Amino acid sequence: SSGINAEYGYKVVYIVIISLILFVIAIAYCSILLEIIRPLKGNQPGRARKIGRKVVLVVGVKFVTWAVVAFIVIYSLLTSRVAVDSMWYEVVAITILPLNSLLNPVFHS
Repeated sequence: SSGINAEYGYKVVYIVIISLILFVIAIAYCSILLEIIRPLKGNQPGRARKIGRKVVLVVGVKFVTWAVVAFIVIYSLLTSRVAVDSMWYEVVAITILPLNSLLNPVFHS
C-alpha cells in the first residue's frame, strides 16, 4: 500500500516538473519570437512570418513529444488500478523523444 502511494506521488511530481519545464520553454520561445519579430514587422513582414512559423513548429514538436509522456503518466494516475505496461514508457523513450533531438538541427538551421 505504501509502495503504491509512493509511486503515485512520484508520478504527480514528475508531471508537475515536466509541465513547469514545458511552460518555461514555451515562454522562452515566445519571448525570443517577440524580440526577433518586432524589428522585422515594419520592413520585412515576410521574414517575420517565416520566423514565427519556425518557432511555432519547434514549440509544437516539443509539446507533442512530451505530451505523449505526460499522457501516459496521467493515464496511469487516473487508472491506478490498471498499471500501464512499462513497455509504453520504453517505446516513448526510445522512439518518440529522440525524434525531438533528431529534428532540432533541421528546425534551427
